[in-house]
Parts: sequence; structure tokens; C-alpha cells
Amino acid sequence: MKTLILKTITLLFFIFAVHPLLAADENAAVKILYVTSLPGTHHDYVTQREIFLETAQKAGWQVTVITGSYRSLNNQGKPISKPDKPVVRGTTQQSIERYNRVSKEIAAQKPLIQRLKEKDYAKGFDAIVYNFCLAHVTDLEATANIIRQTRNNGVPAFLIHCSMHSFWSTFRYKDKQTALMSQWKTKYPDRVFPNWGKFTGVASTGHGPNYPITTKILVDHPATQGVKGGYVTPPTELYNNHFVTEGTTPLLQGIQTISSKQKDGSVKKIETKSVIMWHSRQGKSNLIGLTIGHGDADLRSQGFQSLLVDGVNWLIKTQNPN
Repeated sequence: MKTLILKTITLLFFIFAVHPLLAADENAAVKILYVTSLPGTHHDYVTQREIFLETAQKAGWQVTVITGSYRSLNNQGKPISKPDKPVVRGTTQQSIERYNRVSKEIAAQKPLIQRLKEKDYAKGFDAIVYNFCLAHVTDLEATANIIRQTRNNGVPAFLIHCSMHSFWSTFRYKDKQTALMSQWKTKYPDRVFPNWGKFTGVASTGHGPNYPITTKILVDHPATQGVKGGYVTPPTELYNNHFVTEGTTPLLQGIQTISSKQKDGSVKKIETKSVIMWHSRQGKSNLIGLTIGHGDADLRSQGFQSLLVDGVNWLIKTQNPN
């Protein structure tokens, strides 16, 4: 009898002491790292951050935001304020205005870039969501380190809209790319050049006007289960497909139809198609790219939020299978 009681007590101890710990681990909050470039030049990233946090709360995610909101210091402990100025092409007023705008943009992004150069900034997170616009940034150390978080450290990544129009000099401009590749090879002869387009899976170099996009499912996938019949987005930009890397799986196609007035007064319908969502395997982990998401209405739409939540949850599930 004593033996039976002892076995029962041992069993109850195991159930109430060990099992709850396991259950707690299974039900632990999903930890998401959200990386954005406040306040934004072409996008209202302040408002978009709030929309993302609202969406994350509904999804049950625990979010940490990186905005680069602190000032970087040099070796003497003094704030770094001098921007990396872009080269002015031409002498027209338009070139000068663009130079001034881009200079201010790069200066504002400097703290974020320094933050993204920290070795393991994504450690401990279940997934990273990137929603930034860093087109003119040429810092290869930052580019390589962002890529490293997913390819080497195994943290899955979800990229939104202008994240694809970032670090353009690593894949879009041949002259700049050649110069940067030479610098990289001299400094790191045994390391792969951080080509951002090859990391995103589908590279993009431009976009159409702010018009609604009709979406079409290309592959039956958990990330697109909420929009199986397709849907029409609010006015947003359709990104082009500069190139698609091997191993990338297109998930969603975008079709944008624009009415263009001709010289003779007639109206011509112009239809453009591009892959707007895809999945790509990157080293130790997975990546999803979604090029819609230009304006606030786009991010608030049920279709976009469904793609975001289902996509991120799929990334986490495939990274940490039950």
C-alpha cells in the first residue's frame, strides 16, 4: 500500500511540476523583432509602426522595435553626426535638391545602421520583420550583418515593401556594385559579397504608380490561406521583378491596370504583372518578401494583415516545428 501511495505521489509531482513547465514553454509569447527607419521619407513609418503593433497584439506577438533612436558614438565617446554624402550627378537644380534630400535621409538613418551592425541583434527572437527604406545606404558591414542574422544565425525574416528597395548599390547600379565588390574582396577575400537582391530572393529596382492591385494566388501555401480567392488592395505601388534567385517560390502575383491617356485623346489600358509575395530559403532559415504596403490604408487592409500574420506564423512554425 505504501509503495502504491509513493508511486501516486511521484506521478502527481511529475504531472503538476514538470508538465506545466512544458506547457508554459509551448504557450510562451512569440517574440518578434520589428526593424524600421523612423520617421521615414517616402513612407510614414511612425504610423506604420503603430499599425504593426496593433496587428501584433491581435496576433498574440510580443514585439521589440529597433528604430536606431539612440545616437552612435565614435572612439572618443562623441556623437557621430557627419553623414555619408551621396555623389551628385549633374548640375541641375533637381540634382541639387535630390542631393540635399538624400543627405538628410542618410544622416537620419545613421543611428539605425549602427544598430544593425551589432553582431547578434536578433538573438532570442522567433522572427524579424523588416519595414525600412535604405536605398542609398552603402554600408556593407551593416548589409552583411543583416543577412547574417538569417543565413547564419537562423532567425527567419519577413520583408515588407521598401525593404526590397534597400542597399541598391549591392545589386542595382553596376558601377557602384563593382566598386563595392572590389572593396569587399580586398577586406574579406574569403567572405561572400552581401548582395541584397540575392538575399531578398526577388530583387526590385522600381515601381508603378499608386493604384489598386489585383492579387492572384500562384501556389497553395499557408502564408496565403487568408486570401485564397485573391483580393484587391487599396492604392499601392507594384514593384518590378528585376531578377528572381534560384530556389525562390513565388506565392502571390500582383496585376495593376492603369488608364493612360494618349496624344490623340484616346485612353489605353496598360496591364503590368509582378510577383508580390514569395518564399526563399536563406542558409539556416526562411524568408518571405511582400512588396505591397506603401500606404497606411494598404497596411490596415484585411488582406495585407492576413498575409503578414499568416506569413510570420508560418516562418516561425517551419523554424521551430512542433
